[in-house]
Amino acid sequence: MASIKSSKIIFGIISGILLLISYLSYRSLNNLMDDAKWINHTNVILRELEKVISYVKDGVNAHRGYQLTSDSIYLEPYHNSKWMALSKINMVDSLTLVKVQHERADSLRNLVNRQYDIIEEFILRNKSKAFNEYEDSLLYIGHDNMRQIRRLVDRMSETEWEQLRLRTSQQDYASKVTPLLIFLSFVSAIIAVAYLFSQLYRSLRTKVATEQELEKNLMQLSEEVNEKIVAQESLQKVLHSSAGAIMFLRAIRDEADEIVDFEIVLTNRKGKLQADGTYLPTIGGRLLDFWQGARSAGLFDLYKQAVETGETQKKEIFYPYDGTNSWFDVSVVKLEDGCVATSTDITERKKDADIIKESQRKFEAIFNQTFQFIGLLEPSGRLLDANQTALEFAGISKADVAGKYLWEIPWWQPDGDPDIDLPDAVEKAATGAFVRYETQMKGTDEEILPIDFSLKPIKDDIGQVSLVIFEGRDLSEIKRAEEERLFIARLNLVIANAQSFDEALYQIFQRISERFQLDYNEVWLPEGDRLKMSEIHYSSNDAFHDLHQESLSLQLKKGEGFAGKILETFNGNYIEDLGQVGEQDFIRKERILEFGLTTAFGIPIIFNGDLVLISVFFSKHKVEKIAELVTAVQQISSSLGALLIKKKTQDEIEKNHIILAAAENMAKMGSWEWDLVTNKIIWSEGVYKIYKLHPAEFSPSQQAFMEFIFHEDYFDVEKTIQRAINDYRGFDMTFRIQLKDGTVRYVRSIGTPKFSDRGNLERLIGTLQDITLQKQAEYELLEKNEELKRSNENLEQFAYVASHDLQEPLRKIRAFGDRLVTKFETILGEQGQDYIARMQNAAERMQSLIDDLLKYSRVARNIEPFSKVDLNAVIEGVLIDLETRIKERKAKVVVDDLPSIIGDSMQLRQLFQNLISNAIKFTPKGEKPAITIRGEQLKGTVVKNKFDFNVNPGKHFVEININDNGIGFDAKYAERIFNIFERLHGRNEFKGTGIGLAISQKVVQNHNGLIKAQSEKGKGATFTIVLPINN
Repeated sequence: MASIKSSKIIFGIISGILLLISYLSYRSLNNLMDDAKWINHTNVILRELEKVISYVKDGVNAHRGYQLTSDSIYLEPYHNSKWMALSKINMVDSLTLVKVQHERADSLRNLVNRQYDIIEEFILRNKSKAFNEYEDSLLYIGHDNMRQIRRLVDRMSETEWEQLRLRTSQQDYASKVTPLLIFLSFVSAIIAVAYLFSQLYRSLRTKVATEQELEKNLMQLSEEVNEKIVAQESLQKVLHSSAGAIMFLRAIRDEADEIVDFEIVLTNRKGKLQADGTYLPTIGGRLLDFWQGARSAGLFDLYKQAVETGETQKKEIFYPYDGTNSWFDVSVVKLEDGCVATSTDITERKKDADIIKESQRKFEAIFNQTFQFIGLLEPSGRLLDANQTALEFAGISKADVAGKYLWEIPWWQPDGDPDIDLPDAVEKAATGAFVRYETQMKGTDEEILPIDFSLKPIKDDIGQVSLVIFEGRDLSEIKRAEEERLFIARLNLVIANAQSFDEALYQIFQRISERFQLDYNEVWLPEGDRLKMSEIHYSSNDAFHDLHQESLSLQLKKGEGFAGKILETFNGNYIEDLGQVGEQDFIRKERILEFGLTTAFGIPIIFNGDLVLISVFFSKHKVEKIAELVTAVQQISSSLGALLIKKKTQDEIEKNHIILAAAENMAKMGSWEWDLVTNKIIWSEGVYKIYKLHPAEFSPSQQAFMEFIFHEDYFDVEKTIQRAINDYRGFDMTFRIQLKDGTVRYVRSIGTPKFSDRGNLERLIGTLQDITLQKQAEYELLEKNEELKRSNENLEQFAYVASHDLQEPLRKIRAFGDRLVTKFETILGEQGQDYIARMQNAAERMQSLIDDLLKYSRVARNIEPFSKVDLNAVIEGVLIDLETRIKERKAKVVVDDLPSIIGDSMQLRQLFQNLISNAIKFTPKGEKPAITIRGEQLKGTVVKNKFDFNVNPGKHFVEININDNGIGFDAKYAERIFNIFERLHGRNEFKGTGIGLAISQKVVQNHNGLIKAQSEKGKGATFTIVLPINN
């Protein structure tokens, strides 16, 4: 019932989980669809807002077209745009869900209506031809209103973008969660079906087992009935053939209803037998008449007690009367108003029992004192007895195991499979087989220990197994010793197979730390009377690696700190709680404790009386197996010491090989050797890499080498090699090879001859280098040069056009404008003169733009060769050119002594002139410009780290900082200000085209340097220039 109930509960839980996940999946899918709908909704609003701006622009452009041409055809798109713009605003107003957006839509509608009212005013005045000064104010109001429309649309768009980002993130989350929930629903359904199937299968198995058990019980009942029938027939025979006396006695009572004697109603032959071998006619007689000693021996009282209490009485009684001197085992059972008494002569058994008791005492002494587990089993596996060792092992008593089967006793660890192994083993032992195997048993502290377990059958006189002795021996100590030996052997194997001493140390201390659950290990190497921290260490996590990196520079003197005391005494040192020692005992105490390490254990490794190293282990908990740890380290000390001597020599050789291999790999080259006597060729790993071959799959030969030669270079290579052999000389040739995948590579091979003692050419040795990238770079450089040449030609053509074709119309515009003002001043009137002045100003700005563009073009071409330039002289010349402006603004310029560099003096002059003139120009009126120019020479490494600028670390640079007290700018424009024609202020505030800083940046780039700006609004600016001293 409990199983059914628990199954229902489990199934209910699974169904609930499945319903919950399905509900969550449904909700997540709905959310996903809602988010998609709202994202589309937001996109529609954004598009409509863009259309509002577009239609308003169309209206403005149509009005301008009509104003310029007076053609009414332009009014048609104007009227259409007004209606469309207002309809789009209404649509946005109806779509938006945010209150503030409704208010903004109303404001936008008012602004758009206002814009169209302004345009209407323009159109009306254009028809009447009656406006002049008012045009400027309307134009300004229209421009201002248009900016407000744009700003309002931008704010509305930003709000909708925020909604879009929020809904997009919700949609992304739902799109990730929904498939997961659907998958979980599917998995839960599978689990539910699997669980139902398992329960159904169990029920079927239980039903079949029950039916089989019922059939078996019916057969047993039938057999018992037959046996009872036979028993009844044989009872009389058994009664007389019984070895003991059997009597049925009826109580004889007095007037007070007290039992005074017993009448012998029935007895077997044994009950009539006397000591002399004759039979008494006892039936019908009284007990005390025939057995006078019954009362003295206690028989009478025993019979009486059984009748009066109704309880079965059993007792061993010694009867020394009536010529009988024997022990009897008496059993009395009440029957009606009497009893059935059975007595068996156990005199001989008592004698044997004494002997057995003594033997039992000796047996139990041996049985309970042995260190092995011993127990007695029935052939079925039911436990009869177990010695004290077995009981104490599991912390149980005999009462806990009495009558249980061997596999039911809580000795066996739960992760095993005793229900299969033990019954099978007992069954084998019951057939007479000796069974022995290794298993696991659970000790008093729930500790699982390995056991040498055996079952030995004990046979009776007819050869049947009557008992099974089980024995067990704890193998944990043996296993532990074997494990220790194996661990040491593995450590020695690691040492033997290690490629370097450092590798051996790391692997050794890593394995020791992992085995003894230590968190961090560091190695100290002796250097005279000092200890130096080695880079070799073990960290159970990255935090301890950071701790080690901090400690690498640490050195200790003899007797200083924890490791220094080990160096002084050559004895191990152990600190159980680092929090209880002072800094003098452990120098890095506080830092170590910050990482949660509380225990430190240091062990010296000594070989031939010399200290090889000191290994210090740290742990977050107390080290339990210190002795095992010390033993493990001591047993590998000799191996490590021997390895140190051996590996030092090997490491030097290996280091040279590694350096050579690294150099080959870096240079994409390899070495080869050709024995001309044996025609054997040896390639280094670098050559195999060039050919994309593996040494295990390819054997180099002269024929194979020639097969890789590109067909166009084959005969040249063959001729060069043959000439080198014939002329006893080396060679240096470049050729192409074609790899197995069809790739063609350029290689360069250099060969050097080696001669025998007799002067004969024996070998050629040399190198092979992959120069494909160099060849590609050469070709790319040629192509870039051609592109640069074409670009320069285009720039020259542009410069010509800009200086002639573009400037000539501007000059004519300005010339004719001057003539109009001079000759027709009275005719033009005030408004006409204003138009001419505006045209002249625009032409002047266009002229400035073209001039600045030409300057930028000249700087970009950078055709002048570099020479030595004195920066002090350059800045002095710039200050002379700007002398008038400096005096006008009462500017103060302080210049440090600057070095000379290799560069273009004209470009550098232009660079400093732009920066200094900008510093003066952008200083607020009423303030005196204060400009400082300071320089500092830096190494390439400093420049790389300070400015994150990829330069040659071996070069030297000059850093020049130009500071001013001008208006400054927002830091977010620090890079934007270097864009060509970029201005942060209107033309009315500060003059200029916005190309000066772009030219300055180009000059610095031409000199392989960098320029950057730093500023805060209202606090001046600092321009930093870094230039190579020797370009």
